Formats: sequence, structure tokens, C-alpha cells
Amino acid sequence: MALDTRLLEILRCPVTGQPLALASRAQLEDIRRATVNLAVANPASREAFDAALIVADGSRAYPIQNGIPVMLDSEAILLTQGKVGA
Repeated sequence: MALDTRLLEILRCPVTGQPLALASRAQLEDIRRATVNLAVANPASREAFDAALIVADGSRAYPIQNGIPVMLDSEAILLTQGKVGA
């Protein structure tokens, strides 16, 4: 999935204020596999997503559904110790 680089440059995590990066294919697969066991504030976040944005510190990921980044804290996928596909 391609995300406009200008958009990616200005987007920040709404919780930490850190920059975001588009998850690599390997990271995305790790996130999908792990969502069953990870803390997800809203179970709807487990629905299929095309891609994800990962916070710079690796603490959380925001799903991209139908090409739209879902930048709500309630939709964030909390990642264990920032160790998803590093």
C-alpha cells in the first residue's frame, strides 16, 4: 500500500506525538498474527486492515482500513515492548 509521503511526514501519533512509519510487509504480518493476543482497546480494530502505521518507539500501530489511516487511540493496536518485526 502506498501512502502519500507528504501525509506520512506530517502525521503523528495522537497519544505520544511521535512520527509514524508505514509497516513493512513482515511487520504487518507480525501485527496481524499477534492481534489475537495483544491489547486492543476496541475489538473492532481486529477487523481486516490493508496496512498499518507504527509509532517510532514501536509501542503501537494504527490500522489503515480501505486506504484510510484510523488514527484514534481507541483503535490503536498496542504492541508488546515495541518488538514487532523490528
